[in-house]
Amino acid sequence: MSTLTVSAKGQVTLRKDVLKHLGVQPGEKIIVENGPSLSIEEMNKITAGRR
Repeated sequence: MSTLTVSAKGQVTLRKDVLKHLGVQPGEKIIVENGPSLSIEEMNKITAGRR
């Protein structure tokens, strides 16, 4: 499992091995599909078991 950090500009950086696995080249755009909407409480409950 990897942890991504969101910058002050709202950006995340993917590791080179992840980009290679996805076949993403510099300058390409990727589409991120929205998953189900969850409340903060629901997200905290889900992630609490992963710590």
